[in-house]
Amino acid sequence: AQQPDAGLVVIGDGADATTSGAPGDSTQLLQEVMKHSWPKSALVAINSPEGVQAAVGAGLGNSVTVTIGGVL
Repeated sequence: AQQPDAGLVVIGDGADATTSGAPGDSTQLLQEVMKHSWPKSALVAINSPEGVQAAVGAGLGNSVTVTIGGVL
């Protein structure tokens, strides 16, 4: 039997979906997840071309700090 706290949780914001013309850079759901002691891994997709460029520029195994959300 699978444990209730096992696995990955994927959270999507339907109102901010890029497939419906929204920018996809809302941080509302991420803010809510971060308010709690979340027991699982979570993936919250946020559109950030600048963040991608910074990560690519830093290279594999390196870290970057970027501001996300509300840019587009």
